[in-house]
Amino acid sequence: MTEEIENLGKAIRLKADCLEKETLEKFNSLFSEKQRVRKLYQEEHSRISAQFSQVCACSCLTGQPARCGPAGAALARPAAARVPQPRAARRPPAGP
Repeated sequence: MTEEIENLGKAIRLKADCLEKETLEKFNSLFSEKQRVRKLYQEEHSRISAQFSQVCACSCLTGQPARCGPAGAALARPAAARVPQPRAARRPPAGP
């Protein structure tokens, strides 16, 4: 009976170790992927920002109306990328 309990304990320990190893491998993989994607995002953001700066500079030199600055930047972004402004909180009508 004790031998069976010890064998069961060893089997449970082995399974737990296996699960721990698999979980850590997946976590490390996801973490590496996150770092890779973040780097790609930063590079793409820098590239687009540089292009946007060139467009603003060119339009300023040619006398064309530019969509630069805070108002123009909001217009240049797609609607999905715009952050909604918070609305003023409305108080419920005072009850009796």
